[in-house]
Amino acid sequence: MPGIRRPALEHPAPILFCITLIMLLAGLWPFRFSFPNKAHITQRGMIRFSAPSFAYDDKALNPLEQKFLSDSNYSLDLTLNGWPQQRRYVARIITLVNGGREHVVVGQWKTHLIVYATEQIQGKRIGKTKELPVFNAFAKTKDFHLSCLQYKDTLLIYVNGELKRKAGQVKLFDRFPSGNNRFMFGSTQHGKFGYSGEFGEFRISRSLMNYKPDIEFTIGQRRGDGAHAIIVPKEFPLFLKPVLAYPWHDFTNDASYWSDIAVNLVGFLPFGFFMAAAMSARYKMRGKVNFKKVVIFTTIAGTAFSLTIELSQVFMPLRTSQLSDLINNGLGTMIGAILLSVSLKSAPCSTN
Repeated sequence: MPGIRRPALEHPAPILFCITLIMLLAGLWPFRFSFPNKAHITQRGMIRFSAPSFAYDDKALNPLEQKFLSDSNYSLDLTLNGWPQQRRYVARIITLVNGGREHVVVGQWKTHLIVYATEQIQGKRIGKTKELPVFNAFAKTKDFHLSCLQYKDTLLIYVNGELKRKAGQVKLFDRFPSGNNRFMFGSTQHGKFGYSGEFGEFRISRSLMNYKPDIEFTIGQRRGDGAHAIIVPKEFPLFLKPVLAYPWHDFTNDASYWSDIAVNLVGFLPFGFFMAAAMSARYKMRGKVNFKKVVIFTTIAGTAFSLTIELSQVFMPLRTSQLSDLINNGLGTMIGAILLSVSLKSAPCSTN
């Protein structure tokens, strides 16, 4: 019985070329190695964010400041003026960054203010980061003052001097990992999860008379007296961008995270399928097809292609180089190659 001819598998090179081109376009979009920052300083000294926008602390926290935030009682104060957002993510207002690791401190979800703290007992971490919402803080477009008072293991959240939230056995800042720890404002360092609104008058001060120093922040200018300067660059900077960030640094356990994994897996299936078809055609010209070698070489080729894209994204401000993407792309390529091998093994030989 004659088999069915399948031109796409007999001549896979044109389709493979088109798939590779599409994947390259998707991986490197929007092809910009510099991107304008939409944040600017207003006449009243506030920073106005309009996504994608970004500002950053000009220097890392020194060991004394890290100890102050980890072990002491203090008050974190700032002024905000935002408007309701319909985005499905929590917009980043203040984030503490260490390399590829990010800990959100203050965020916004729709009309609600979100403060993040770590569950602790006597300074020991006992659970995951805890969300402490202040409902409808952004319901009205006007300035309001936020104060987060950390007293031992209790966090008090005030809005315009009124106590809105009290949480026990939590700390606003966990133990700091080694390396550079600094604050980012308005979004992540890659322009994601952007906040739209104004921000200013940020400071962290001691709440007990027997401890110093204060951690002071100025907007847009360096004073040279030890204060931190919040810099608003004209373009998104590339500093602190991780190369192949570890999967546990990106894990969020939400729909966006799992859909990203699915896209990276499924996106490389066609590449693996038609790359394996091209290799099988070459083997067929020389004799018998070795499907095991086809799967191995195809997986290596797909992983190498993904690695090229991920390394290129290090130099693109709005893209992120992630190890999880590389792993999922490699798995997707391997699954596509296996599907091709199973298809050819189970199909009858084609005839002219």
